[in-house]
Amino acid sequence: MAQIGLNDSNLELINVQNESSLHAAIKNHIFREGDLVEARYKGFIIDLIRDGLLIEIQTKNFGGLRKKIKNLIDSARIRIVHPIVVEKRIVLMDEEENRIIRSRRSPKKGDLWDVFDELIYIHKWFEHINLEIQLLFVKVEERRADDSKGSWRRGGVSIIDAGLDEVIDEKRFIHPFQFIKYFPPSFKEKAFTTADLAKGLKITKNKARKIAYCLRECGIFTITGKKGNAYVYVLKQ
Repeated sequence: MAQIGLNDSNLELINVQNESSLHAAIKNHIFREGDLVEARYKGFIIDLIRDGLLIEIQTKNFGGLRKKIKNLIDSARIRIVHPIVVEKRIVLMDEEENRIIRSRRSPKKGDLWDVFDELIYIHKWFEHINLEIQLLFVKVEERRADDSKGSWRRGGVSIIDAGLDEVIDEKRFIHPFQFIKYFPPSFKEKAFTTADLAKGLKITKNKARKIAYCLRECGIFTITGKKGNAYVYVLKQ
């Protein structure tokens, strides 16, 4: 594998053609001198390889990583780097004149638990000794165009691209049990349902179910019974 720097002209061409601005900016943020960039490993192209550590930047769709993880997890350490958007500025562009029509701040703010929307797709390997998750809590700018080609939910407005404004925090998880650190203390001592979890973590019930499923599958939660139609969980000590 040839070593390629982030300023290499060939890499720049790859970024422009195949990567979002957010993906490319995160790659620049985590790059260290000596990293191999867009390098081939056992038939797969890896974003960064650092002393045998395979680093994959995934802004969404962890399901797209399953083939790589399945084939590589037993032979190499894999780090998935994923951004959590805690602040988003939405900019509507006039593409013909390349100017900003208007901008606003999105009311949606991501948090730690958003990663479970993605982790549920790779829960099979969640507690594998060779897998780790690095979360970047970021501010982004999302550019849109009113071209009538986008989702009906946005009135036909298309998302052109998203760029990184700032990384404000980072957290790394080498084992899923580390997430328990961010649970309210009471959950470490008593039984609970996903409704209790949703209330305690201030998240939706749907997200609480995803968390419960992932942590149950890796043995951190244990089902002790049912309360109506809901499972009752306890935290494995």
